[in-house]
Amino acid sequence: MNCWIDVRTMTGIRSNRSRRTVALVAVVLAALVVVPATAPVATAQSGDRVTVTVLVTTDREIPVPDATVTAAWDGGETQGTTAGNGKVFLDVPRGATVSFDADQSDYTRNSPLRRTIGPATDQVTVEVSVAVQFTYRVSDADGDPLSGTDVSVLNDRGSEIAGGETGSDGRYATPRLAAADYTVRFERAGYFTVNRSESGTQSVIRPITLERGLATLAINVTDSRTGEPLEGATVEANTVSGETDADGRINLDVPVNDEVAVDVSLTGHDATTRSFTTGEASRTVTVSLARLPNLTTSTANDRVVVGESTLVSVRDAYDDPAANATVIVDGEKAGETDADGELLVTVESAGDHEIRAQRGNIRSETVVVEGVATGDAGGATTTPATSTGAVRTPSSGLAPGFGVGAGLVALTLILALGYAVRSSRR
Repeated sequence: MNCWIDVRTMTGIRSNRSRRTVALVAVVLAALVVVPATAPVATAQSGDRVTVTVLVTTDREIPVPDATVTAAWDGGETQGTTAGNGKVFLDVPRGATVSFDADQSDYTRNSPLRRTIGPATDQVTVEVSVAVQFTYRVSDADGDPLSGTDVSVLNDRGSEIAGGETGSDGRYATPRLAAADYTVRFERAGYFTVNRSESGTQSVIRPITLERGLATLAINVTDSRTGEPLEGATVEANTVSGETDADGRINLDVPVNDEVAVDVSLTGHDATTRSFTTGEASRTVTVSLARLPNLTTSTANDRVVVGESTLVSVRDAYDDPAANATVIVDGEKAGETDADGELLVTVESAGDHEIRAQRGNIRSETVVVEGVATGDAGGATTTPATSTGAVRTPSSGLAPGFGVGAGLVALTLILALGYAVRSSRR
């Protein structure tokens, strides 16, 4: 029996299979390209939890069992109790900053230990110290309890780590503290401050006595604008009072370590109240008073010929020119003062005329000027109505005592004389 194989046929079969295989591989590769784009990938996130071993020891590296360990971070916390080897396992967020605190009946910390949990963090050691507590009873010199006394516990760097106030019985107990050197401060308004040093590893109960005290508060009273001392100002602080001397100064004994309200007043000035904190030593302070708004009116003359003018001068509380002040004559507005605080006012009729000034709600006292008829001009005077003010030539340009009528008469006589001279020459 002859057996033969058609090589061409076999080759064709293999070729077809190869093409199918290549096509199948192409489909698989395409699927692999598409699938990873949508399939979830497991990666480590910042919010992933990691188990950390927390070891609690003393400063002598002795493990502390039965210690309650609290791990806290932004948005959460967890807690556990150490075993006999001083260790506890806690799950905390990877990458987070975690505060570890430990407390046990005989040991404690004053503040938590902060650690950032990195990729390689697997153990955190929290050191504790022997726990102590200080209890005080605060009273005055007579033995009466002082409630509301401020108590501060300071470490060896002067930072406050605990504090509070005494109760109605004058007692205050600190929280449990790690044994160390401390300063406990007792403060109360009106009393001298007491500082008590504490050290060692034993809790204590102590009495504390506070004593009342006074300190000198030197007060200088000055004018707020000129800075000049103000004599005779009344000063009162904590039920004691007095008046300033020629230097504007007064010394008052006030309670130590207190907030003192100082009331200052003086006629013609705006009264004020200032608060000052006193210590246990003398202190000098300055209180300034502003003068009350005021206007003073004066005239250049107290008697004026009818038809003539007098200069009205208006000054403020500091004797400076009061510009833009309204001058009122017999109840009617006569005008406003210029930059020099002055206004020229014409006397229209015989008799007494009341002149005053006003600016805003501030009014001056009234000044009286007498108007004198022309026939009585000989009795007119240029004496100012007050000691202030200067005599000025009226704006008409005529000398004081000559009215408009007198000027016209003089002018007519001059013209007539000129005409007569020209006529005689012709």
